Amino acid sequence: MQIVEGSIVRFRCHTGHAFSMKTLIQEINAAIDTGLWDTLRAVEERIVLLCQMAELS
Repeated sequence: MQIVEGSIVRFRCHTGHAFSMKTLIQEINAAIDTGLWDTLRAVEERIVLLCQMAELS
C-alpha cells in the first residue's frame, strides 16, 4: 500500500512494516542479491554432486 504524507511517499507491506522509497528499493535489491547468490551456490553444488555421481558410475 502506498501512503503519501505531504511530499513523502511511504510503502506499507501486508504485515505493517513501513518503508520509504529508498529503503524499499534497498530491501528489494538485497532480496534479489541473496536469491541470486543462493541460486548460484545451489547450481555449483549440483555440478559437484553430478561430477561425483559420474565418477562412481
